[in-house]
Amino acid sequence: EKLSELIALMTVYAPQIDYLIFCTDYTGAFAYLLSRENPGDFPTVTRFRNTKVIRSATTKLTPPDDPSSHWHEFEGSSFRKPAAGMVELVQQKTYSTRIVGVWEREEDYEALTDDILPIAQSVGLQSAKFWRERCDQWGTDSSSPKQVNSAAPAKTAVQTTTDPRTQWKHFRSTDLSINSDKFWDIRMTDNLLGYVVRHGRWGTAGRELNPKMFATQKQATIAYDTIIHEKRRKGYQPIP
Repeated sequence: EKLSELIALMTVYAPQIDYLIFCTDYTGAFAYLLSRENPGDFPTVTRFRNTKVIRSATTKLTPPDDPSSHWHEFEGSSFRKPAAGMVELVQQKTYSTRIVGVWEREEDYEALTDDILPIAQSVGLQSAKFWRERCDQWGTDSSSPKQVNSAAPAKTAVQTTTDPRTQWKHFRSTDLSINSDKFWDIRMTDNLLGYVVRHGRWGTAGRELNPKMFATQKQATIAYDTIIHEKRRKGYQPIP
């Protein structure tokens, strides 16, 4: 299923991508590299197993698919973020001279800025928000190095309604007996697959945390409602 998603990404939605790597197991021992030599080619898949991770494991690790499939050897950090194994593999196997690291979550950023990697020379960092905005422009922007396939379906304008849960909800907790006056804000992400929290002492800007993401909107909604209920139980009161 994941391979199908990523092949569609490389062939239909973002054909400017030449290489794509992902890890399917929580041990970080196995990874798949999708690549193509020429624009427009159908991506080919190369399987890699991390011999360093497999050697250090306390239990036997088996590939997530047919064990008889051919696996190439790789010796390096775990493929599971925040370890930087996937970045190392891209650097070693694609011989890329310029890599753009797009990060959204904290573990993404940590993997791209690992001290053992020559990030300053080879990886440029971009936020996921910037990447999405840039991808939206590629269909019409002539300055793009590669244009989106003109045969791809044109985007059509649709009327959307903003979900009120994507707007910040504000809460405050005050206990003057211990000189405590705090705020706590929360909103769901625009795709409704997670939520964002910011908190701090009342009267300050506070700190915004990285989004907490989930596999489905239902899971995200349950988590969103649950954490609000917990904060209310701890004495946080909603404010306009």
